Amino acid sequence: MRGECLGALSPRLFKEEEETLPDWQLSRNKLHHEKFHRLLISLGLATRRMPRIHEISFVIREYSEMDFEFWNSRGSDETPSMRMRNAGGYKPDERVAEAWGFALEDLEVFQNTEDSNGDHFVEADVTWSRLPRDA
Repeated sequence: MRGECLGALSPRLFKEEEETLPDWQLSRNKLHHEKFHRLLISLGLATRRMPRIHEISFVIREYSEMDFEFWNSRGSDETPSMRMRNAGGYKPDERVAEAWGFALEDLEVFQNTEDSNGDHFVEADVTWSRLPRDA
């Protein structure tokens, strides 16, 4: 059984897999926002159960670009911080903020623009006082 895609396949992957994906639709969205909400909710809830975690990062390049970073340097002056950049117009919602334990209004969106190709670039940061313990 295959998992669900978080976005549309890149041209390279589409060419490689078009024969094995008979129901493939070129009109699918580049980035499935609800699936990213669920991914980040799961990461937030898991992170709250790992008090010694210092960093989480991932980069997706095959769909719409997505960079995600979380860092938490316990024992220093730093507070938990999260940064994300993407070309799919994704911004966390209230459920994501609740899972991570920050207030959605504290999310600072630095870039929220659309280019002539229809790519919607978003860059956002949030820093909060402490990572809540187990949800």
